[in-house]
Amino acid sequence: MLPIYDVQQMREMDARLAAASSLDAVIDRAGYGIALLALKMLGAAYGKRVAVLAGKGNNGNDGRAAARVLGNWGAKAEVQDYPDVDTARLAGADLVIDAVFGFGFRGDFPGIGAPNGIPLLAVDVPSGLEATDGRACESTRAADVTLSLVGLKAGQLMGDGPGLMGETYLYRLVGDVPAVVPSGRLIEPEDIRISRRPVTSHKWSTGMAVLAGSAGMMGAAAFTAAAALAGGAGIVHLLAEDPAAANLAMAPLASGTVSVGARFDGSGWEPAPDLNRYKAIVIGPGRGKGAGAELAALAKGYAGPLVIDADTITAIAADPHLAGLIAGRAGATVLTPHGAELSRLAKALGMGTDHDSLTRWAVSGGFHLLVKGYPTRVYTPSGGFMAIPANGPALASAGTGDVLAGLLGARLAQGGATEAAISEAVVAHGLAAQLEGTEPATASRVLARVPEALEMLRAFQPRKWPAPFHPVGSRGPLYFPSQSSIDWSRR
Repeated sequence: MLPIYDVQQMREMDARLAAASSLDAVIDRAGYGIALLALKMLGAAYGKRVAVLAGKGNNGNDGRAAARVLGNWGAKAEVQDYPDVDTARLAGADLVIDAVFGFGFRGDFPGIGAPNGIPLLAVDVPSGLEATDGRACESTRAADVTLSLVGLKAGQLMGDGPGLMGETYLYRLVGDVPAVVPSGRLIEPEDIRISRRPVTSHKWSTGMAVLAGSAGMMGAAAFTAAAALAGGAGIVHLLAEDPAAANLAMAPLASGTVSVGARFDGSGWEPAPDLNRYKAIVIGPGRGKGAGAELAALAKGYAGPLVIDADTITAIAADPHLAGLIAGRAGATVLTPHGAELSRLAKALGMGTDHDSLTRWAVSGGFHLLVKGYPTRVYTPSGGFMAIPANGPALASAGTGDVLAGLLGARLAQGGATEAAISEAVVAHGLAAQLEGTEPATASRVLARVPEALEMLRAFQPRKWPAPFHPVGSRGPLYFPSQSSIDWSRR
């Protein structure tokens, strides 16, 4: 579990590092780390041409220190002071190191001038990317590899950040980072601790309900309910108006799910289920226009964990008073919007979609806000923030969000801590897709891999990467060194 810092926290950490040892020593260590990663990218140093574009601040000094080390190793390392960059002299370079601006950048930026086609190693962040919120200038050149110094920055993991960082590695600089309370946490597979059920458990120990599906949308209900079973729910009641349609939809995907017909009349269900018998409820996937009234009834009549997805999120955007009904529920509440749904919610509720606005909204509403996208971002009622870089491009397929909703419900039904359950579901979902390869996988294939992914996470061992670099993904999760563009086996 790696800490995530905002810019002010990084400034404080820099000050403490400088006070603990001389700033020159810190810069020298940074330069060595940059040079070592450059060496890994190049495969060898002797005779290689490396262009270092250096700014006026400490980021530039880190780049200059790297140039000295690479020169000692036999590379032809040339430093060009920004903005006086001679682009003609960059032609033919084997590697460009972007050390122009670091985490303190704000404002406009005309670009570094490095030609496309030459590998680019960014120091800390690609120049032109704001480390607080991930906003980037149009001229920002995407890095092939980024070396994040000391700690991770929030802007690397949101907004334009993930698309610009390339393969990203953390280099800690020192063994003991000065104590600064981080603003968030990066959740990785080795952080997940999935326990097995007690031997005394029975199906209702983890029983749950799924309120999903409507005419023409029973596939969403089927994927959600089947994923709940695959994720560990002992029994799943699919509350659908047409039990025949529910059974037909479920048959190919999950034997063992109980389909229960229950028509909602605007105030309750007929026949009325015992809602509080369920350890968790998922509402929304494919539910249609009645989702808002059902949510209002659940907010008043159900005290357990509640996952609000898809059509129910759309219902909140259409009727904002529903947001007030779910605020401060006794049980955990998890909202799961994707980008477009979040924008509609924000517009309806008069709030922003920036990092600070979402943090405040989760606190004021007393719920967990899970924002889909890469990486998955989770804002907590306590004001915390989690980034989970598990959902790579294999999940860019219709229906995979329904699988995640069912998984979330199942992990919440296990009765553990809410944030642990969310982390388990998101990482297992991403790993299941990874097992299907890098191309978009169908929801049914992802669903089929869920039990295997959960079992892998139970036995997951920390990844063996060459010290001192720790992979943090960026354009997709890096679970194993073989997924990297760098040949880590080279000495």
